[in-house]
Amino acid sequence: LMLVVPEPAMVLDGTEVVAVHAGQVDPADVEGGARGLAIPKLAALAAAQAAHNPSPLAIAAVPTTTYQTLVRAVSSVRTSYPTLALLVRSHDGVGAVPLTFPATNRLEADLARLAASGGEAKPAAPPLQMAMMISADRVMLFSFDGREGSPGQPLTQVALADVAAAATEVATALAAVAARNPAAASPRQLIVMAPPGAPLATVLPLMAAARASFPELVLSTGIN
Repeated sequence: LMLVVPEPAMVLDGTEVVAVHAGQVDPADVEGGARGLAIPKLAALAAAQAAHNPSPLAIAAVPTTTYQTLVRAVSSVRTSYPTLALLVRSHDGVGAVPLTFPATNRLEADLARLAASGGEAKPAAPPLQMAMMISADRVMLFSFDGREGSPGQPLTQVALADVAAAATEVATALAAVAARNPAAASPRQLIVMAPPGAPLATVLPLMAAARASFPELVLSTGIN
């Protein structure tokens, strides 16, 4: 099953859902308008499709599609399709970047482990809270808890003049982070932040590079 985000329309399994212009969905089609996330028409169609076709959903988007449109699409279908794959074209060809949304959160997992052990299990090491912040001209890596840089003093800053080269540096830096923090880096979850108008031609290669060490990607709208 595939969700395609080209222009002039977003298409789910051959059915046009909403119009797309200049990489963006009309705010009138978004719950909450310009500041909203969910696209009700897409959410309803995804729920109907999932009822008889629950297979993983692939998302294909043209390079000019914006990060905001991707986040809105994912937010609209994730309840019906918790496992998604973003199709990415790179110099190696076309590949997929899976997005998986865990069924339980960290606290629930720790409580379940404690109950199963009769109260003797030690809590797991706190997660790193690693983040990849993409701006107009650079990408920054840091952890919100300060163990691997911070928002004010990132662990790594890489210029985006050459996206392929930047993706390689991101992959190398995150592999080193995971190696330094084997316990705290599990589950290996990375928060991805980018401006709403950032083109996927920039964002997706960086996401693909990050997945080698941090396979769980969480899309955030933290940059305006």
